[in-house]
Amino acid sequence: MTVNQLTYFGILRAPTSWAKVCRELVNALAHMKLDLNIFERKGFLYDSNFAIADEVESRITNQFRNDVVFTFEHPSTYHMLEGRYKVGILTYESTVVPPLWIEEANKHLDLLLVSSTFCRDIFVQCGMDDEKIDILHYGYNPEIYTPTGPAMDLSRETDRNFKFLAVASPHKRKGLETLLQAYRNAFTADDDVVLIVKINYIPKKRGKPFEYRDIHGMFDTFKKDRSAPQVILMDTFFSEHDIAALYRSADCLVSATRGEGFGMVYLEALACGLPVMVTGWSGHMDFLNHENATLIDYQLRTAGEIQYDCNSQKARIAEPDVHDFSRKLFLAMKNPRTIRYAPADRKFEWHNLANHFLDTISKRIAQTPVS
Repeated sequence: MTVNQLTYFGILRAPTSWAKVCRELVNALAHMKLDLNIFERKGFLYDSNFAIADEVESRITNQFRNDVVFTFEHPSTYHMLEGRYKVGILTYESTVVPPLWIEEANKHLDLLLVSSTFCRDIFVQCGMDDEKIDILHYGYNPEIYTPTGPAMDLSRETDRNFKFLAVASPHKRKGLETLLQAYRNAFTADDDVVLIVKINYIPKKRGKPFEYRDIHGMFDTFKKDRSAPQVILMDTFFSEHDIAALYRSADCLVSATRGEGFGMVYLEALACGLPVMVTGWSGHMDFLNHENATLIDYQLRTAGEIQYDCNSQKARIAEPDVHDFSRKLFLAMKNPRTIRYAPADRKFEWHNLANHFLDTISKRIAQTPVS
């Protein structure tokens, strides 16, 4: 059986990775010969003015219309799904998945697609039916994320030659304070280097426990040290084309992440020709290794408030080794030829992942009786 009728139920207009994954997947599906229907949702950081492709906009009916429905929504909404075959998309970043997520997925879904081998393993270990789970990697748009496009002009922001770049959400899981510490240990104000940090939104002062509640204060404190190397925080809206141009303006993407379900920014950086330096643990290890990236040593520790929807004391995340990180930052700046790099694998282009998505669902439907 080939699936050619689908309903997507979920958010599209937001700067979050969940929304971006589905914008890209739905857009790729919209360019295929499918009956694609969209039931648009409003969720975290929803913005009615957020631009989406015409091919996507034209398919919004806000109704369930097809037998196969897929969603990248919080599992507490799974009971709302209408269709004969129900598919969820999820990701998680620590070693313990919220129990409610497992319960709702097992109860309401016919198939759960997670973003990496890491995610598949932790979901199954936490009780997800291993007959109902498969992997759907995230991807990149090769029309936007390419080495040959324009670079962003940063001459007004900095006169420094070597540019480290971090692109992250303002979440404690991203380890921004660890990144600043490693960077400070490696360099001084006399070094011809700058760290540019791009965040995708500004958390509210009374934000969520897993967010940095005063991210500007963190960077202001760093800048008050006149002997510290230059750092720039960018917090305004960037389009996908802007982000790609920013990648092409830098010399190395850096991340002190404590855990990723997949790590789209690392893949997009590779696609733009930008080397990656990142903690060597979790979902991005499906496409990064010692041959195509610089991996930072780490130790596992208790996740605590870094996790969301879960208060398990058993949950673990990675803590990057600051000394190892500082050493590798210094070596990268002093001798850029030592930075490991390889282009992004084309199998991660969104149109290829959309085909894989359809093939996976079609095979599963053929193998599994639908109630």
